[in-house]
Amino acid sequence: MFVEVSKYRSVSRVRIMSQVKTGDTWKRQLVEHIGSAKDDTELKLLKTKADKRLDELKPQQHLPLWPGAESRADFQLSQPFAWGLWQVIGRIYDSLALPAGLLKYLVLARIALPKSKLATARYLENNLQYAISSSAIYKFMDSLSQAMVMDKLLAYARAKVAVEAGIISIVFYDVTTLYFENDQEDEDVNDGLESILGLRKYGYSKDHRADQPQVVIGLTVDGNGFPLDFQVYEGNTYEGNTLLKGVNQVSTKLSLTGSQLTVVADAGMLNAVNLKELEDHGYRYIVGARIKSMSEAQTKVVLDWDYVKSGSLDITLRAGQRQSSRRLIVTYSEFDGLRGYITNTALSVEDVVARYGNLWQVEKSFRMSKTDLKARPALHYKRQRIIAHLTICVAALAVLREFNQKLASLPTGKDDQPVGQSIALEQLLAIWQYQLTVKGKESFPIYSKLNELQEKLLNL
Repeated sequence: MFVEVSKYRSVSRVRIMSQVKTGDTWKRQLVEHIGSAKDDTELKLLKTKADKRLDELKPQQHLPLWPGAESRADFQLSQPFAWGLWQVIGRIYDSLALPAGLLKYLVLARIALPKSKLATARYLENNLQYAISSSAIYKFMDSLSQAMVMDKLLAYARAKVAVEAGIISIVFYDVTTLYFENDQEDEDVNDGLESILGLRKYGYSKDHRADQPQVVIGLTVDGNGFPLDFQVYEGNTYEGNTLLKGVNQVSTKLSLTGSQLTVVADAGMLNAVNLKELEDHGYRYIVGARIKSMSEAQTKVVLDWDYVKSGSLDITLRAGQRQSSRRLIVTYSEFDGLRGYITNTALSVEDVVARYGNLWQVEKSFRMSKTDLKARPALHYKRQRIIAHLTICVAALAVLREFNQKLASLPTGKDDQPVGQSIALEQLLAIWQYQLTVKGKESFPIYSKLNELQEKLLNL
């Protein structure tokens, strides 16, 4: 069959014709008349229409991939597997040298579908072909070691920094609270040998849920927001009392002396006891200063300073002898107003402000944990399971932090915007592997068709 254009009187006819052999001669035969055109514009439209119609009339010639398989019933798809999640996020998990097995599946499920343990068990069976009951997950959590997981993450961070810059010399510390769906706080227990404080207690809530018992979480991260350690405290613990323990644990694990480590923390950690303890241990520190809480004399100096003419205020609060001098730095901008910092480092004002500015990394880690990973252990009540749940969440946070660093290496999209975590995960979770079975015999894997972004993500 072919398209024929012929003149007829004052118009151009567009027809689909075929050739038919009769005896020893070939004759043209009309298949379909498409239309008649009075000018070039109409002719062009009719020819386009004729080409499309010609394609529809031509028989579809193809060879069967599986001879004998004639209907859809001969083909069966089974065992859906979240291949994109496993290949990319699972590979990052493995790179952290965390244990294989159930912990890996729980971390991947926490990233893909952060819900209850019952929902997690369903997700693992339906999407990662890992059959397990929620009771088996709880049993695993009863023996999961926080120390083991955090030691692995710390070792990874230390090895990574050793390649790039030597040692981890600066850490960022902050505290948050997580509340429970429960009206009763845990009672303290004394069995005659030791006293065990109840973990879930009423206290100052950063989630504005003072009506619910909570726990206090201290988190230490490196300059990229990668988690190095965390602690869980009773819900009525004052956040300022957690700083030294968190810093000491990381310093000990890193085998650093106090002078090798600079600690950055917000104004909530600022009190005279904390500063003295940090100095007694030899730590360098940069903490936010509460200008409104300063002495009358210090406040007068801060307010009388001409920031426009003289720039930032940098004064010595206490001269150092055996210890470094303690300095007060105050900056001013029209946007932020007065911002205060207390430090015992010899860093310039610009470096102090820049390093304190990186405190957003730990704040972002808390936001990721609370929103992306839904870290709040709302339905747990046993101490070990609460800590195990948070350990899984922190491991997932470490994976996401590394994932975000890899995403930063991707070229920007068509809108010149970087590829964000939520979009990247959405694309990965749309990549599936299935088992295709033909006539109940042959079985092999087939995969989702990839778009351009998915191909880039798989090569991270």
